[in-house]
Amino acid sequence: SDSNGVPTSLKAVIHNNVFADNNVTETVYLEGRRSSPYQEVTLYHNYVTRSHVPYKDVILLNQVVANLTENHVFNNLGYHIMDVYGFGRVRAPIFQTFYHNSFHK
Repeated sequence: SDSNGVPTSLKAVIHNNVFADNNVTETVYLEGRRSSPYQEVTLYHNYVTRSHVPYKDVILLNQVVANLTENHVFNNLGYHIMDVYGFGRVRAPIFQTFYHNSFHK
Protein backbone atom coordinates (compact mmCIF):
# COMPACT_ATOMS: atom_id res chain seq x y z
CA SER A 1 0.00 0.00 0.00
CA ASP A 2 1.16 3.53 -0.68
CA SER A 3 -0.14 6.69 0.98
CA ASN A 4 1.18 10.14 1.78
CA GLY A 5 -1.60 11.24 4.10
CA VAL A 6 -4.69 10.31 6.06
CA PRO A 7 -7.27 10.87 3.23
CA THR A 8 -5.62 8.23 1.04
CA SER A 9 -4.54 5.86 3.78
CA LEU A 10 -5.32 2.16 3.79
CA LYS A 11 -7.75 0.91 6.42
CA ALA A 12 -8.15 -2.84 5.89
CA VAL A 13 -10.21 -5.37 7.79
CA ILE A 14 -9.52 -9.05 7.21
CA HIS A 15 -11.81 -11.37 9.15
CA ASN A 16 -13.42 -14.82 9.17
CA ASN A 17 -10.94 -16.37 6.72
CA VAL A 18 -9.04 -19.63 6.54
CA PHE A 19 -5.50 -19.50 5.15
CA ALA A 20 -4.49 -23.14 4.67
CA ASP A 21 -2.08 -25.44 2.83
CA ASN A 22 0.40 -22.83 1.63
CA ASN A 23 3.75 -24.15 0.37
CA VAL A 24 5.03 -21.26 -1.76
CA THR A 25 5.61 -17.97 0.07
CA GLU A 26 4.34 -15.98 3.06
CA THR A 27 0.78 -16.94 3.93
CA VAL A 28 -0.20 -13.44 5.13
CA TYR A 29 2.09 -10.69 3.81
CA LEU A 30 1.09 -7.08 4.49
CA GLU A 31 3.48 -4.27 3.61
CA GLY A 32 2.99 -0.52 3.89
CA ARG A 33 5.00 2.41 2.70
CA ARG A 34 8.41 3.00 4.25
CA SER A 35 7.91 6.71 4.89
CA SER A 36 4.32 6.73 6.13
CA PRO A 37 2.66 5.10 9.16
CA TYR A 38 -0.88 5.55 7.79
CA GLN A 39 -1.64 1.97 6.75
CA GLU A 40 -3.86 0.23 9.34
CA VAL A 41 -4.84 -3.42 9.20
CA THR A 42 -7.21 -5.31 11.47
CA LEU A 43 -7.15 -9.09 11.36
CA TYR A 44 -9.65 -10.95 13.52
CA HIS A 45 -11.24 -14.41 13.68
CA ASN A 46 -8.87 -15.88 11.07
CA TYR A 47 -7.30 -19.33 10.91
CA VAL A 48 -3.81 -19.85 9.53
CA THR A 49 -2.93 -23.52 9.28
CA ARG A 50 -0.77 -26.09 7.47
CA SER A 51 1.68 -23.59 5.96
CA HIS A 52 5.01 -25.18 5.09
CA VAL A 53 7.40 -22.37 4.09
CA PRO A 54 10.69 -23.16 5.87
CA TYR A 55 12.61 -20.22 4.32
CA LYS A 56 9.83 -17.59 4.58
CA ASP A 57 7.78 -16.13 7.43
CA VAL A 58 4.26 -17.51 7.78
CA ILE A 59 2.84 -14.07 8.72
CA LEU A 60 4.77 -10.94 7.79
CA LEU A 61 3.68 -7.42 8.76
CA ASN A 62 5.98 -4.68 7.51
CA GLN A 63 5.27 -0.95 8.04
CA VAL A 64 1.59 -1.42 8.88
CA VAL A 65 -0.18 -0.58 12.13
CA ALA A 66 -1.75 -3.92 12.99
CA ASN A 67 -4.49 -5.09 15.29
CA LEU A 68 -4.66 -8.88 15.51
CA THR A 69 -7.49 -10.22 17.65
CA GLU A 70 -8.71 -13.79 18.27
CA ASN A 71 -6.80 -15.41 15.43
CA HIS A 72 -5.74 -19.06 15.50
CA VAL A 73 -2.34 -19.93 14.06
CA PHE A 74 -1.55 -23.64 14.27
CA ASN A 75 0.39 -26.44 12.60
CA ASN A 76 2.70 -24.16 10.60
CA LEU A 77 6.37 -24.38 9.68
CA GLY A 78 8.26 -21.23 8.68
CA TYR A 79 11.43 -19.25 9.23
CA HIS A 80 9.34 -17.26 11.73
CA ILE A 81 5.70 -17.90 12.45
CA MET A 82 5.09 -14.14 12.76
CA ASP A 83 7.44 -11.27 11.98
CA VAL A 84 6.45 -7.65 12.65
CA TYR A 85 8.84 -4.84 11.81
CA GLY A 86 9.28 -1.48 10.20
CA PHE A 87 8.69 1.12 12.93
CA GLY A 88 12.11 1.26 14.58
CA ARG A 89 12.68 4.92 13.69
CA VAL A 90 9.12 6.25 13.95
CA ARG A 91 8.65 8.73 16.80
CA ALA A 92 4.85 8.94 16.67
CA PRO A 93 2.88 6.94 19.28
CA ILE A 94 2.16 3.92 17.07
CA PHE A 95 1.20 0.65 18.69
CA GLN A 96 0.71 -2.86 17.42
CA THR A 97 -2.14 -4.63 19.20
CA PHE A 98 -2.26 -8.40 19.67
CA TYR A 99 -5.15 -9.65 21.78
CA HIS A 100 -6.34 -13.22 22.51
CA ASN A 101 -4.53 -14.95 19.64
CA SER A 102 -3.52 -18.59 19.84
CA PHE A 103 -0.30 -20.03 18.43
CA HIS A 104 0.16 -23.77 18.77
CA LYS A 105 1.32 -26.83 16.94
